[in-house]
Amino acid sequence: MIRVPLRVSANAGAAMSEIITEEMYQLKQLIMQTISKRETLKDEMNEWYNRFPNERFAKLDNLIVIDSMLSELDNNYKRLWDFHNRQAKQA
Repeated sequence: MIRVPLRVSANAGAAMSEIITEEMYQLKQLIMQTISKRETLKDEMNEWYNRFPNERFAKLDNLIVIDSMLSELDNNYKRLWDFHNRQAKQA
């Protein structure tokens, strides 16, 4: 488990520790990779619609799948963060 310094505005600038497990770290890496893929597809989509304004983006289904994956990864990370950091807060 890794403790990371964290600044929270609700604590008027007081430093706190954030617990990041190995699983959470891996999820963060997957989230960043997925965001990168999503941004690449969004750029491709913008180019597509500039060239073919009346046609459906050929990779729209891929973008929908990536958005769904990103949502799942984010939900899993939040669940783990809440679990580990609420426990630390209460201790």
